[in-house]
Amino acid sequence: MSQNVPQKPFRWTEVSEQAVGLLASDELNDEEIAARVNVNRRTLTRWKLHPEFAAALADIVRAAGDVSMQFSIARRVNRIRQLDKRWRACQQIAEERGNAPEMQNVPGGKTGYLVHRIKSVGSGPAAQVVDEYELDAALLREIREHEKQAAQELGQWIDKKDVTSDGKRITEFISMAGVTLDDVAPDAVP
Repeated sequence: MSQNVPQKPFRWTEVSEQAVGLLASDELNDEEIAARVNVNRRTLTRWKLHPEFAAALADIVRAAGDVSMQFSIARRVNRIRQLDKRWRACQQIAEERGNAPEMQNVPGGKTGYLVHRIKSVGSGPAAQVVDEYELDAALLREIREHEKQAAQELGQWIDKKDVTSDGKRITEFISMAGVTLDDVAPDAVP
């Protein structure tokens, strides 16, 4: 069909209206939607290409997006604010632990990243109570995850890519960085 030939108006039916709703919900793939509304997959594809159908689909998706923006969590600034609030709480936990008098003489105790536990060793009259200090890996993991999520939300997170040692890719990578292979590894290239 030529681009200059005007298309016929879209013929809306109960089936096409159901199909546009299912497409907008984005829960099923096209084959599942076609089966659900009992049309051929090609028919659904043809509908999606029709300007009226495509416009209706875009309007529904846009309206759903507008409705979702009513929720606080849908707004990036609110998510960042809550991330920052939790991140600061984690920092406060570490700071208060590090300032506790009993942690001042413990190696690493002033960092606030150690957990103090009192443990009973042995049994009966020979039992002894001992202090145990352990790195609070859970707190550190939460801090890192909050920092990562904030960076992702703000578009500052870049996933690192593997660089193979096939020579060519490393050379391309290094040249993009503005250095030569000789600068990085003078003995690497014969």
